Amino acid sequence: SHSEPEVQALAKILDENLVSVYLDFHSFGRYILGSWSYTNKPPPNKTAVDALGKRLLEKFNHMNGNQYKYGTGSELLYLASVTAQDESTDSGALGYVIELAPSDAEGGMFDPSTELIKQTVEEAFEGVFEAVIWSQEHAS
Repeated sequence: SHSEPEVQALAKILDENLVSVYLDFHSFGRYILGSWSYTNKPPPNKTAVDALGKRLLEKFNHMNGNQYKYGTGSELLYLASVTAQDESTDSGALGYVIELAPSDAEGGMFDPSTELIKQTVEEAFEGVFEAVIWSQEHAS
C-alpha cells in the first residue's frame, strides 16, 4: 500500500510525529476533500473531520466570495486508493486534500490568471490559518 516514494515519506512523518491536521494542496477544482477517498464508508472520526472541513469551507468561501465544495473524495470526485488525506486520517490526524482554483466551470485548469492566483493564495492562507487555530483549540 505504500509503493510510491511520497506516500512512504508521508507515512514516515506521520509515524514519527504528532500531527493533528494535514492539508495536501492540489489544483484544480475548488474542493475541500475529507476522508475517506478509498471507500464510501465514513471514517470513525467523521464528526471531527466534518467539523473542521466545514470550518475550512467557510473560510475559503468567505475570503473572495468564490465557491468551494466540501465532501469526501469518493462523494465529490471518485474512489481513489492511498491518498494523503486518508493516510493522515488513518494515522490520527484530520487529513484533507484542497483542490484549489479554478473550478471546472471557470476554465484555466493549470494556467489560472494572475488575479485568480492572488485570490487563491489568499483563500489558501485563510484555510491554513483556520487549521492552525483548530489545532490549537484541540491540543491536548
